[in-house]
Amino acid sequence: MKTKAILSLLMGLTLFGCNGKKSYTLQERAEIFVIDLNNTVSAFELSIEKVKTERQGYVVFSCIGTGCSSEYLAVKIDSYDPQENAWSYLKRSNSKSKNYHSLEYIGDGLYEDRVTGALFEKTAATSKDLGKMKAMKEQYELAQTASNISLKFSLSQERSLEIAKLNKYWAVASKKAMTDKEVNSFTKELLGFSLTEAKNTYKDFTEGASSSEMDKLIQKAAYKNSISPEHAEKLMLQIFGL
Repeated sequence: MKTKAILSLLMGLTLFGCNGKKSYTLQERAEIFVIDLNNTVSAFELSIEKVKTERQGYVVFSCIGTGCSSEYLAVKIDSYDPQENAWSYLKRSNSKSKNYHSLEYIGDGLYEDRVTGALFEKTAATSKDLGKMKAMKEQYELAQTASNISLKFSLSQERSLEIAKLNKYWAVASKKAMTDKEVNSFTKELLGFSLTEAKNTYKDFTEGASSSEMDKLIQKAAYKNSISPEHAEKLMLQIFGL
């Protein structure tokens, strides 16, 4: 047993950073597409200009960066799977399916693909749209974290999402001075035992006590998360940064 897992409770807590099938609206697909592309390809910075156009399934984006062939573009987003890499989808749309349009402003709020003649109308995103996109980004990142946790430690999707939310809370809370009570509450909710309990157990162990009490902590973590002791130990090691 890696007894250092308990020692690490005395150090700063860090966590790691999806996948669930659901039905997405066109707005949600567009928001996830923007988030994924902007996060993975530095040459692009997209923002949503218009979700609904007369051309069904298309979304108009503004585009800045060295990867942009024009200031505006339209992409057929209704066939985009949010589980797919956005950059791969964009390249495939451009080269094969012809569901990508580089747009030029021609006046009166109209934008045209000079090659095909396709017309799109552009309207600016509202503050409400931006707020919703921020919330969507947070949900997307939580889902990504939860999926990684689930795969790595054989946790259920539900428990993985709970841990991802705990991690988000900890990331914010740890920026301020936290009381022992707050830290104990966090570790108990995550692993089934408090930081104080872990400290005392480790202290006893270093003073000659058997490892049975430390083994019990791993059992508690396993029970709390409905996983095997082996996976519980891995989870503890990952969380506590060893």
